Amino acid sequence: MFYKPVSCLHCPLPPTNLLASGTRASRVRSMTADALQRTPLYDWHLRHGARMVPFSGWEMPVQYTGIIEEHKAARTAAGLFDVSHMGEALVSGPQALEFLD
Repeated sequence: MFYKPVSCLHCPLPPTNLLASGTRASRVRSMTADALQRTPLYDWHLRHGARMVPFSGWEMPVQYTGIIEEHKAARTAAGLFDVSHMGEALVSGPQALEFLD
């Protein structure tokens, strides 16, 4: 698998918290000047040997085994891209949890 981040100059960073019925979600991560945010797949990427790099405030996988091997895998099987850093939704209101369930 090969993950190549693509920058978007007009896209703002996603919010650092997700609220539902006034409570903070468990996957909330605060972002400081020296701390990068991590996607829900961060541990999976590490377990599978990803080389992580900073990208627009996030720790993202850039390579696993090598460019040629990953290119061949994407051409013969499938290539995946972790998009969980690209946006979050704010859901609030009296029936927010029921709506998400």
